[in-house]
Amino acid sequence: MQGLGLFTPVIIPSSGVKINHKDKILSLGSCFSDNIGHRLKNAGFNVHINPFGTIFNSHSLANILDSINNPEYIVNEAMFQNNSDGQVFHFDYTSKLNCDTKEDYCKNLKNIVNEIEDIDILLITLGTSYVYELQSVGNIVANCHKQNQNLFNKTLLSTDYQYEKLHSTIKQLKTRNEHLRKVVVTVSPVRHTKDGMVENTRSKARLLEVCHRLVESDDLFEYFPSFEIMIEELRDYRFYCRDLIHPNDLAIDIIWEKFSQSNFNLETITISLQMENYNQLKRHIPMSQSGKEAQLKKLISMQEVLIQKYPDLNFDKRF
Repeated sequence: MQGLGLFTPVIIPSSGVKINHKDKILSLGSCFSDNIGHRLKNAGFNVHINPFGTIFNSHSLANILDSINNPEYIVNEAMFQNNSDGQVFHFDYTSKLNCDTKEDYCKNLKNIVNEIEDIDILLITLGTSYVYELQSVGNIVANCHKQNQNLFNKTLLSTDYQYEKLHSTIKQLKTRNEHLRKVVVTVSPVRHTKDGMVENTRSKARLLEVCHRLVESDDLFEYFPSFEIMIEELRDYRFYCRDLIHPNDLAIDIIWEKFSQSNFNLETITISLQMENYNQLKRHIPMSQSGKEAQLKKLISMQEVLIQKYPDLNFDKRF
């Protein structure tokens, strides 16, 4: 008798453009881009994870890419505000960039742009088609910065608009940056339940179509089905956090494994597994002082061996 299957597997073709530890990677988008980004970081990759903060909509993501396209990119002065603490914020970005003055803000923004120039791999995770427009200016915001909701109009971006804006911006980025060899697009499996379940499905459907139109438009783009893995293969609530919305660590580990199998060659997978052994030792908390000293000695030894074998590895801390 044929065994009963407990999963509906999502078949993922092997990527034609493999990611390796020599690549400079930029991960942008919703909180799911943070999840994959941190998995890459732990595996020793050179990855910048949402340096502008977590961004959910395609319009704001395209604005961020515009700032990379143009080193002299000037932020819209009309979008500057001061919060209750007196700090300066900008509606095109998140509170991660907040500063005491506009001058500091622009300097910080420019430094970030300089750090992420000449990327090899771009990972984009789209979260929602819903956006908020600041009524006084008429511009879509990346974040409402806890301002009164009466200041904004909520709207649903069309599929055509999102595709055209992302496609145009990323193609400009490719023209400017000859190092860029792959753009991975995916849709966040996190449901935006505050919009409503029907509304969330409608929003995600548009994002899925945007991703596939990008893939069909140019070989530069590849689609990774994180949304389908979570919604179809891992549909059981044991793969969710207590809020029943966000994927838990087990689900993220499974998606990460599938991402690795699709996007890494055998050598890169081997290196990533060795980094996981290193991280497991690092996460262990010895009870005694002698245990801590022995752990540190072993970490130093492991790191030296890994760096000697794989000089492109990145570590949070080098001993």
